Amino acid sequence: MIDFKHSGFISDIFYALPAIKKACEMNNESAVLHLEVNVENPDKNKPGHPYTEFRLVKEEVDLITPLLVSQNYIDDVVVFDGDYEKINVDLDLFRTQPINFSGGSLPRYYFSMMGVSESLEIPTLSVKSNERYNNKIVISRSLIYQNKNVDWSVLNKFENTKFVFLGSYREYKEISAIVRNVIHVDVKNYLEAAEIIKGSSLFIGNQNMYFSIAEQLKVKRLLEVCPYTPNVVPSGGENYDVHYSKLLEFLIDKHIK
Repeated sequence: MIDFKHSGFISDIFYALPAIKKACEMNNESAVLHLEVNVENPDKNKPGHPYTEFRLVKEEVDLITPLLVSQNYIDDVVVFDGDYEKINVDLDLFRTQPINFSGGSLPRYYFSMMGVSESLEIPTLSVKSNERYNNKIVISRSLIYQNKNVDWSVLNKFENTKFVFLGSYREYKEISAIVRNVIHVDVKNYLEAAEIIKGSSLFIGNQNMYFSIAEQLKVKRLLEVCPYTPNVVPSGGENYDVHYSKLLEFLIDKHIK
């Protein structure tokens, strides 16, 4: 057993999975993830964005646990109790490296911290496909990490397509003010969300937690790249970087046809 600690954010936990999985394979062991809650978010008072107070809270641990423990290399997920003696790898140390974290590739930050290497084209999440969404385009967009050069209203040009939105109600309210033909699916946990993403014909998102799930599943996906923090680099499967509206429209049209 290898005991890993992480204090979030949710997407950072998903981007740590390639390094976690590789370490488990190298040592022929499974992982226990100790997730530390209520660590203050240093960006919480940043102006202009709805940053959360903490990196991770207990409710989010409950949401992510069913998905993580369903993986064959993860034995358990627990709330960190403060006992560092039982921890083999403190994944939060990735933040102490002399790296420009506003760019580059999040999974590779963990590779350099742990001294491991693996192809990022390999899926690190495996879930069953929710077949109800086989012909659906699933979208998600957080209130931060947006690219103002990408106008999501181009989705309205596809009048015969109903887009499925994953995210909070607040996020849905923002996107539904831009995109008319969108419905909100309220999931009970991230396992259910992953099964919907796995079942979809296409996933479109910005650099949020749902894209980090899509990235680990390696489904067909479009990424709205954040111009001021471009630290998500899709790899493996069919993926596209979107930096402007015309490309978003073109790729959706290409997919539908």
